[in-house]
Amino acid sequence: MHIASGHSIMKNTPQLDTEILERLKEMGLTEYDAKVYHILVSQGTLTAADISRESGVPMSKIYIVLNKLENAGWISVVPERPKKYRAVDPGVTIGQASSLAISRLENSKNVLLKSLKETYDKRPDDTEASEFLVVHGTINIINHFKEIMGSQDKGVTVMLAFVNSRTVERIYELLSEYGGNKQIIIVNENDEIKKIAESFAYIPYLKAFGVPHNWFEGVVFVFTENRGMYFNVDADEFKMALVIRDRGFMELIKMLLEHSHPRRM
Repeated sequence: MHIASGHSIMKNTPQLDTEILERLKEMGLTEYDAKVYHILVSQGTLTAADISRESGVPMSKIYIVLNKLENAGWISVVPERPKKYRAVDPGVTIGQASSLAISRLENSKNVLLKSLKETYDKRPDDTEASEFLVVHGTINIINHFKEIMGSQDKGVTVMLAFVNSRTVERIYELLSEYGGNKQIIIVNENDEIKKIAESFAYIPYLKAFGVPHNWFEGVVFVFTENRGMYFNVDADEFKMALVIRDRGFMELIKMLLEHSHPRRM
């Protein structure tokens, strides 16, 4: 039966899902775009007035949004009076948007790597001004780990002390990205850990940081010829790290490690 009213009958659908809206925005849609597409997916064919009312997008903006979505292939027009709109199958639109988003990110990555990396490499040497850096958070620590590995070609040594198996796996994954010489030191005997910890606890430079006698328990220590970083491990998270950029200090650490006789792999 044909209904002569200028308004469509709204289907009884749930409110806009905020998580879905956020994911659509990650695909390149704006807040208004996402709301309109979400409404059309859930309610079917609607007029512009219906879409505005259900999505909360102002009527003054609705046609701009609809035209944009149509041109981008998210929706199509039903040639009726009044004109109506329907969503294109998400199986098509999401896949297409995902490919475009990946392509945009890849292009941005290439441009940024070329421009910012060149700028970064040409910056004044700040080693004297920042012999020690404090770093927080798993992602930030991993980034510094990679930076240390990529900063030289004479080899990387990693010490693992009382860490869980997942931490060992993550360290091996990071080291697999590095093509230079690699050495893994495993500390897992109480007398060894005590010997190393007591040696470090009495170094004046470290006492300023409040280093305890069990300094090495549950930590990872990575170092090269002139850089190093140690960080503590809590369950599956890397909490805090100290990045060391002092060559003399690194020589002292390596000397102490050579006298500790840890089991090597």
